[in-house]
Amino acid sequence: MRGAHYGKPLRALCRRRRAEYCRGMQKHPRLQLALRWTALLVTLVGVGIWAGTGARLGWTQTSVVAMQRDDVTGIDYPVRQPAFIAGVEVPLVATAAAMSLVAASFALRRRAQRAA
Repeated sequence: MRGAHYGKPLRALCRRRRAEYCRGMQKHPRLQLALRWTALLVTLVGVGIWAGTGARLGWTQTSVVAMQRDDVTGIDYPVRQPAFIAGVEVPLVATAAAMSLVAASFALRRRAQRAA
């Protein structure tokens, strides 16, 4: 394969390039990097949604109870209003999804090393 690599054979490139390049010409480094960056983004979005909606340490709520006062009688009564407050499961699920993406990126690396 003399036409590739600017007319130099692979053994000539191994002296100058990084050891990873010569070990087996990995085919998935961009995909690995993309998976890891996506994992970081998923984690940050999950934590951001959780913190942005109230950082509730319990389960997710889809409504809140607000007390209102009757103008005529002066009695307070509860009124349920629709709202979204993300619970602790949102960042946990985001972290689990991110960990699976990172594990997939490491699995790709091992598969590429075995193929070499």
